[in-house]
Amino acid sequence: MHLSSYQINRYRHAGLAPTQLLAVDDHLVACEFCRQQLRASKNVSAAMQQLQASLRSWPEPLHVSPEQRTAFVQNRLDAVERELVTSHLQECSVCSAQTQFLQNRIPTSAKTLREVMAQSLAFLQERAVLIWPMPVAALIVVVLVTLVDQYYFRPGQKQSAPAIVRQQLEPVLPTPLSLPPQPGEKQIAKTMAPPDEKMPRLMFPSELRDLSKTKAVTRSSAKPSVAFNLDAPLGTLVLNPRPTFRWQSLPGATNYTVKIFTTDYELVAESHALTTNVWTPPTALQRGQTYLWQVIAMKDEQEISGQVPNAAEAKFKVLSDPQVQTLKPSIRNASTPLARGLVYARFGLLDEAESEFQAATKAQPSSVVAKKFLQKVQAQRNR
Repeated sequence: MHLSSYQINRYRHAGLAPTQLLAVDDHLVACEFCRQQLRASKNVSAAMQQLQASLRSWPEPLHVSPEQRTAFVQNRLDAVERELVTSHLQECSVCSAQTQFLQNRIPTSAKTLREVMAQSLAFLQERAVLIWPMPVAALIVVVLVTLVDQYYFRPGQKQSAPAIVRQQLEPVLPTPLSLPPQPGEKQIAKTMAPPDEKMPRLMFPSELRDLSKTKAVTRSSAKPSVAFNLDAPLGTLVLNPRPTFRWQSLPGATNYTVKIFTTDYELVAESHALTTNVWTPPTALQRGQTYLWQVIAMKDEQEISGQVPNAAEAKFKVLSDPQVQTLKPSIRNASTPLARGLVYARFGLLDEAESEFQAATKAQPSSVVAKKFLQKVQAQRNR
């Protein structure tokens, strides 16, 4: 539990009783958060100006790499990668065209023995159609010369016609071999150059590490049984500059007060006494800025601070204007919950990413990819 503003002010003006003064001194030794609040309260007029957020440039939507495309056509991908590539091909016309082009021009080594033999037989049959008339014509000439010689030039020697004459000399025309076309086969332009980009994967920005790595040591006089947890936003980036704060209810609490601080522990917003466990600030926070927040519950005339699981400070960051401008077209181009979840995760919006992956899992319960991504987002949140 942290010190309240009333305790800090009384401590600064030496207005605490001796026993209270010793308890506050003991708490300040172990709590960096309260020490920073004490320093900030001593010189409020000299508060530092907020640093501008670093502009991040995000890559354009990525494509399937040539190696992945070849492995997909040759059926060498595992179940997760194949489902990712299939989902991307349904949305990206460029990668879909390249994959179909590769299916039509796949190397002979990747084809089955049956296909190779069928192509060889078709080649021989095409050549046979061109050369069969020449030997047959020569044979007919030889037979005619023999008949003329036997019946006209040698009248005393009547012999029966050669057996070969009695045979049917009609050549059998070869039937062209036609292979069934592959499903979805289309005419692809040969001049199209394959992209060099790789298939997008679930990625998180480095900013999330800064929002969850601080773990100061605090000591509270409140019993764990009367503590309550903060829910959201925690360790994430938020899209709305007026995020909604949520926390668990404390049994027996009469009201709650929400306070928002900068990383320099300067108080920027404070709620009135609330009777619910949800609050939205009336004014927008600055984009690109990281904030800390705290909820203080009043119970039996005692102030009890909300706790954060596995961390000492509740942090979040508001998405900057350049990031918002990059996010909007990416979301418009993502037509499935799985694709939107990948975009939100890439921008560090864990709440939105988790919601989209839950929708993808509900729509396709057998989807291994959606379940895997949902588990990764939840693990990132619980760090």
